[in-house]
Amino acid sequence: MDLFSSEQILGIFLFMTGAGVLSWCSHWERRQEEWQKDPKNKYRRVKRKTDFALPTTFRGTMMTISGSLLSFVGITMFFLRIF
Repeated sequence: MDLFSSEQILGIFLFMTGAGVLSWCSHWERRQEEWQKDPKNKYRRVKRKTDFALPTTFRGTMMTISGSLLSFVGITMFFLRIF
C-alpha cells in the first residue's frame, strides 16, 4: 500500500508552490516598504503627496491571488484523497 497517492503528492507540490509564491510576494513588499521608510527617499521633494505612497501594483495583486489559489487547491487535493 502506498503512503501517498499521486493526487496527494500533486496537492503537496501545489501547496508548497503557493506558499513559496506568497513568501516571495511578502519579501518583495517588505523590501518596497524598507525603501519607502529610508530617510533619503522619505524627505525628497515630490510634486504631490500622493507620489510618495507606493500604489498597489498589478504584479503584487496577481502574485497574492495566484499564491492563495495554489495553496487552497493543493490542500484541497491533499485532503480529498484521504477519505
